[in-house]
Amino acid sequence: MSKALLKSSREGQLEHVRVALQSGAEPNQVDSHGMTAVIYAAAANNAECLKVLVGAGGDVNARSHTGVTALTYAAHHNNIAAARWLLSLRQGRRAGCTRPPARDQRGAVLPDPTPHLVQANAKTLRGLTALHTAVSCHTSPHWRICDRMQLTL
Repeated sequence: MSKALLKSSREGQLEHVRVALQSGAEPNQVDSHGMTAVIYAAAANNAECLKVLVGAGGDVNARSHTGVTALTYAAHHNNIAAARWLLSLRQGRRAGCTRPPARDQRGAVLPDPTPHLVQANAKTLRGLTALHTAVSCHTSPHWRICDRMQLTL
C-alpha cells in the first residue's frame, strides 16, 4: 500500500492519499531514491496532501538520498502553496494538522515527539538550502518564491 501512497502523493491525488493512509500505509516510507510521500506532495505543490500526510505522522524534514527536503523540492519547482504551508511550520504552528495530541493514562497531553518544525535552512549534500535552490535558475518565477519564503543565505 505504501507504493500507492507514494504514487498518489507524487500525482497530488488527495483522496487516494487519504485512502492509502486509512489502509495502513506508512507516511514515512521511502522509495529507491529516498523520496517520501511528503517530499512528493511538496514537489506536486499540493498543500492539502501535505497537511494530511503530516497529520498522519509524515516527517517534514525527511531527506532523499541526495539530502533534499520537501521544502527544497517545493522551492525547486516554484511551488509557492507547498512552500508557504511548510514554512508555516517554521514557527511551530501545526497548520492544518488534525491528528489529536497523544495522552497518558490519566488523559494529560503528552509532548509531541514530532514537533513538525520545518528546518528551513537544511542543506542538501551539495550544501544548498531551499533558498539557494529557488534562486539558482535566476528566472523571474523563482525570485517570487524567495520573497515569500523569507529565508536568508
